[in-house]
Amino acid sequence: AEEYLELSLDLNKELIKHPAATFFGRVKGNSMQDVGIYDGDILIIDKSLMPFDGAKAVCYIDGEFTLKTLRKVNNDLWLMPANESYKPIKINEDNTSFLNNILAIDGVESAVIVDFTGDYIE
Repeated sequence: AEEYLELSLDLNKELIKHPAATFFGRVKGNSMQDVGIYDGDILIIDKSLMPFDGAKAVCYIDGEFTLKTLRKVNNDLWLMPANESYKPIKINEDNTSFLNNILAIDGVESAVIVDFTGDYIE
C-alpha cells in the first residue's frame, strides 16, 4: 500500500477539458436516475461542447434548469428523461424556453461525480 501513497489524482486535469467554459451543478430530483444520475450528484457541465443527438444537456426551460437527454426526431427536438415517471418534453414555439426561437442549452454534461453518502434505499 505504501507505493500508492505518493500518487495523487487531480480531478481538474482528469475531468475538466475547458476550464473557462466549465461549471458545476448539483442534481435535484430523479428524472435521470435510470442512467445513473441521482439526486445530490454533482454534474460537470462544459458550455463549450456542442449539443448533439443523445447528449445529456443542461437546459433552461419554463424558468428552471433541467438535465435531460437531447433527441432529434425528424425535425423535432425532444428532452428525454431517464425515469418512466417523467414525460418527454417536445420543444416547440409554445415552450417558454425559446428565446428568439432558440432553446437555451446551457451546456453538455461531461462528467458526473456520484454522491455515495446519500441514502438511496427506499
